[in-house]
Amino acid sequence: MKATQRLHDVGQSLWLDDIDRDLFATGRLQRYIDELSVTGLTSNPAIFDHAIKNNASYDDGIRAKLADGKSGAVIAAHAKEGIDVDTLAAQLQDEGAKSFVRSWRDLMGVIASKSAAKAG
Repeated sequence: MKATQRLHDVGQSLWLDDIDRDLFATGRLQRYIDELSVTGLTSNPAIFDHAIKNNASYDDGIRAKLADGKSGAVIAAHAKEGIDVDTLAAQLQDEGAKSFVRSWRDLMGVIASKSAAKAG
């Protein structure tokens, strides 16, 4: 029995933190699930940022989205209504980052609490 399966059998969840489009497209994720007992993926925005910046497999999808004109039209409509799109984008990024940090701290608190309960 593989060590990863033994970990799974005693209740440990193995998660990946390197999500990219190829993980799904190539079947690599299913192989990790089947062969290594992987049970989850993270949704850390920094990971997606890294994947999009450093992996050409997203480029065609991004170009297609921009080329369809809808995204630009929506942004232009907001700007026409007097919405400062750059300020809004910065605000949303800031709020998203703060929300992520809050969630991370909450998670760390739960882990610390459960660790203390098991130790005591």
